[in-house]
Amino acid sequence: MGRERLEALLERGGPGELLVLGEGDCFSPGEIARFLKRRGFEAVEELSDAVVAVLESRRLSPAAERLGERAYAAGIPHYPMEELERIVSASLRPKEVLMALKLGRDDERLLRLLGNEHLDDDFFLSLLRLYRWESDELMGSDRDRRVLIALMERFLKLSVYEQDAYHSPSTLLRLINATENPELLDALLDLPSFEFRLQRRERLSIPQAIARREILAPRTVERLLRLGDEKVDAFLAANPSVSPGILRQLHGRGDPELRRALAANPALPETLFESLLEEEGEVREILLRFQPVDLGRLEKIEAALEEPELPAALGENGNLEPEVFRRLAEREHSALSAALASNPSLPPELLERLAARRELHPLLAANPSAPQGLLRRLYERGEAELLEALGANPSTPTEILEALYERGESALHRALAANPSTPMAILHQLKTDHSLWLILQHNETFVREANREMGMR
Repeated sequence: MGRERLEALLERGGPGELLVLGEGDCFSPGEIARFLKRRGFEAVEELSDAVVAVLESRRLSPAAERLGERAYAAGIPHYPMEELERIVSASLRPKEVLMALKLGRDDERLLRLLGNEHLDDDFFLSLLRLYRWESDELMGSDRDRRVLIALMERFLKLSVYEQDAYHSPSTLLRLINATENPELLDALLDLPSFEFRLQRRERLSIPQAIARREILAPRTVERLLRLGDEKVDAFLAANPSVSPGILRQLHGRGDPELRRALAANPALPETLFESLLEEEGEVREILLRFQPVDLGRLEKIEAALEEPELPAALGENGNLEPEVFRRLAEREHSALSAALASNPSLPPELLERLAARRELHPLLAANPSAPQGLLRRLYERGEAELLEALGANPSTPTEILEALYERGESALHRALAANPSTPMAILHQLKTDHSLWLILQHNETFVREANREMGMR
């Protein structure tokens, strides 16, 4: 017969003594003692005939180790402290704990609970809202650093090769971008101020990063609006998860930056679409490039434009309904047709139709949605401009990519070095050309293989 499970022992209850060796991570010795007492057991630190089990921490002093060895020799069952902490965690009543923390202001207990991995995410976030950040800067104190690391470890699972990243504040941006938990984003608004450094010297604050996410709860949107941050407001204006009422409120401010952001919002209410369509210049161009367009909206666009030729921005739009694409493809407008030929959202049959126009062939050769048959016909043409476009197109058939490499031309090699569909055997050959290294560093297939070879994931 095996050892009795700790849950069964505690459920059966005392009398008896439990020898506690070392301290746990999530609960104080007093909390452990009170939990055991409610089940009829006394927590003790010395071995006696009344000890029925041993609770052993991962960190023991030499004296505690010797005591544990004596208990083991006496046949007394040992249980890891972590197992008891899991049981104690499951017994907690969140509402009672939160009320006690509010009334008692027990910061040490709150800190231990925030590091308790056995609590569920909702309970953790409620505890996080009670935490008073010590510093005005992110990770500005040892306690703040412990809490933020516990938060990131809970909600952002990194590989074993990236564990050090938990100690970097910049990893928080990865969490903001990756999480699908709206409550977490709301809780992160309480963090101390911090700005992430992006490319081209751009900076992004925590609220600004949160405002870009499309899973925001309504109260989070309200909190963001109260900040009075122009960049936050612009991100909200472009966010399709924001309610139509808020979008109309932002439009009512008459701010040009907000109107440009609204024009890019794919969830724009029809009344705002019509209003922005009346504007000229950049706002209208953004509207035509990003808005979903059905036949009804196409009629409104045609009525609003004074010039007979539709702008190329409309042909670049990937959110057009199939019938709208068909009607646009029938037009002879050069700029519009060129935009359509480059648009990867254009249905294959329409790309084939555009192939009747020779001047569009270089654009079609570069379009990743072009049918394989069309790409093969363009390759047979043998024109340098077409071959270079085919070399960079991730949809180009493998045998054509191999044939392009065999030509040995530097322009084709540059195109192949940038193409994630280029076979690794060819990429390995290209890496011997130092002039291609910068291009290869942006090829996701090459980078992934290089990381794998170095033992990374």
